[in-house]
Amino acid sequence: MLKISGKKFHFPSAIGAIDCTHIPILKPFIHADEYVNRKNFASINVQATCNSNEEFTSVDVSWPGYVHDSQIWKNSDIYNVMKWNRTSAVLLGDSGYGLAPWLMTPFRIAETAE
Repeated sequence: MLKISGKKFHFPSAIGAIDCTHIPILKPFIHADEYVNRKNFASINVQATCNSNEEFTSVDVSWPGYVHDSQIWKNSDIYNVMKWNRTSAVLLGDSGYGLAPWLMTPFRIAETAE
């Protein structure tokens, strides 16, 4: 059951936030290039979600550094939980994630030709 906790921040349907971070590692001998991220250092790309009390609600540490945040998200257990939730619950993410009914991302200001 999803618990709505976003009322604290005046976003009542938000149950938490999601993001990825790169944890540096020593470059492995096997499949070494898979661990080199876009900033050119070896890492594990870790995805985590947290609630409004700053408590982790999910963590995925199974991806090498070259993998993009959106790929990790679409293959995560929390993605399936959110995809099939029957409430108005949403997670908040950054622009590395795609907009979905259950994931809110920043609005890009459209540039218009003059």
